[in-house]
Amino acid sequence: MGLFILSASPTKTNEEAFQHMDAHLDFLEDQFKKGTYFMFAQKVPLEGGVCIAAAPSLEAMKALVAQDPLVVHGVAQFSFQEINPTRISPAIANFSEKKDHLA
Repeated sequence: MGLFILSASPTKTNEEAFQHMDAHLDFLEDQFKKGTYFMFAQKVPLEGGVCIAAAPSLEAMKALVAQDPLVVHGVAQFSFQEINPTRISPAIANFSEKKDHLA
């Protein structure tokens, strides 16, 4: 199982991306509940987002991300970086605005 940082960047205007935002957020939430996505965040300034997610392989991760409504509608593209965490602080939970989403 691999752990990945997914970085989304817009390929169209924010207005065009926002037309698909509800479906995108539903997709993220579904993956979060399934245990595939561990964290998602907006970039600051708002020029896309970042996720930490797990999948059996890079190919499997790319196949899953291809189902994201922002990708399906061509308003965002993702870059992928596999990582191997060596240490994680529980203090990261303090940075979440929606602590009810923390397991």
